[in-house]
Amino acid sequence: MTKLKKIYYPILAVLFVIALVLGVVFSQVSTGKKSDEAFAGNVRAIMSSMSFVHNSYEQENQDNVRNFIASSSTGILANEGFENARGTMEKDYADCASLVQPSYVVQTVILSEDSFGDMVESDDELFYSARELCNIIVAFPGKDAENVVLFVANYDSAAGSQSGIEGMQAATMLQTVIELKDSFESKQPENTLVFLFSDAEHEGAYGTYAFKNQFKGFDDIAQKVKLVINFDAKGTGALAVSSNGISVSAVSGLASVINDEMYPSGVHTDYDVYDTAKLNVFFSGNRDYLNTTRDTISKVSDSQIKTMGGVMSSLVDTYGYGEINGTEANGTFSYLGLTFSYSSVVSYILGALAIVLLIASVFELNRHGKKASGIARGVVTQIAALIISAIALYACYFILAYLLVGFGAIPVHAVIGVKYMNVGLFIASLLLAFAAYTGTFLVLRRVYKVKATDAARGGALLIMLVGIIMAFAMPSASLIFALTAVLEGIALWVSAELSQNFKNKYGADIERLFVYTLP
Repeated sequence: MTKLKKIYYPILAVLFVIALVLGVVFSQVSTGKKSDEAFAGNVRAIMSSMSFVHNSYEQENQDNVRNFIASSSTGILANEGFENARGTMEKDYADCASLVQPSYVVQTVILSEDSFGDMVESDDELFYSARELCNIIVAFPGKDAENVVLFVANYDSAAGSQSGIEGMQAATMLQTVIELKDSFESKQPENTLVFLFSDAEHEGAYGTYAFKNQFKGFDDIAQKVKLVINFDAKGTGALAVSSNGISVSAVSGLASVINDEMYPSGVHTDYDVYDTAKLNVFFSGNRDYLNTTRDTISKVSDSQIKTMGGVMSSLVDTYGYGEINGTEANGTFSYLGLTFSYSSVVSYILGALAIVLLIASVFELNRHGKKASGIARGVVTQIAALIISAIALYACYFILAYLLVGFGAIPVHAVIGVKYMNVGLFIASLLLAFAAYTGTFLVLRRVYKVKATDAARGGALLIMLVGIIMAFAMPSASLIFALTAVLEGIALWVSAELSQNFKNKYGADIERLFVYTLP
């Protein structure tokens, strides 16, 4: 046992340090494409001109912002070869009946009740929506007119805020449009590209609803959208890409963090409007000032602008000049800023291999006299420890959260309506969960008199079962689970073969080494 300790604990410490370092690097590194200094300077100039203090309660600011987009920036585009179709009113699309060259149109519309469908739940919603909305739409015809990729960035702000981060995304998209126009004549996109600068997103995504359900221009282009890419401001400061019905594998390096943000119940965003394949790309300031009076343009860094510009450029290249990939046949795995793609066949092969290793391992354990009943108790103990520790952690979370609500530290909807995560909280949460689970497991192991070796084998078998189920039930999200199941199977089989020789030499059970597979 002394010999094992000299090797065991130093290696365990090294693995812990490596995991910690990689976790921090993972949160900070993005290997995605970045825009240059000139791009950032142009975006900052647009942001300064637009001001971005616009919402329905400040009509003058609303007019100033949208007039800048429509008249100044989009006007410049019109003078440089864009077909000018400004001022289009609802149901009057004679000037933009078809899309034959890069064009833009201002959709000025009174939102109709039909645009919401089942989303209208009260007269108050109708009251706030019964006013004029103004969307600015820029479109580039692709070789395939029936495959439309829609890019969305809202240009309104939260009440009383410059909404600097959101303003950066709208300005970045406008600069992306300008640069795309310069390359359009030499290289036409495969798919038709539409850029929607949406109004009234903060009030319930009214502008995007109006585009989807009331814009009939360019041969009813709003109904031909196959992919929606929405740019929003939320999260915890990291660039993130979340997907629904679309593979992000081709957009390598965009996601340094995968994080789906939860909104309070009843809040709708541009991302929620379309029921089709869609991506959500968001970049946010810290939660304590996002969409407040402190969320100003000055807080936006050139680095953020360059990163978002690189993201938009990569998305245009990937989905404008390439194919729209579905997730039915592919999955993705992201790590260290890189996003890797794999076919579902890979998941099925790993799952089948895990099944073979599971059977082989059980056979070898039985051949070496390991009782199935003991291993079964180990599996049950592991499951019970997970359930009990999870319930205890949730109970502690809600007790602490409601105490904070009672003292006025956080609003009540934040208890279940917001997910906030950073490296420090993530590591602390892992340590707390590990401590709760370990303590619960040690108590249960003594109560049910489960041997440590059986518990180790039971944990390995449990991980393998989860990996096998994931491999066949959710192939597009199973790679890490299926791969872990295979590695656990190899470790279990090898340990069964070497267990007796290992114990004779080191005076300890080889199952102790199972902990090495966890990092």
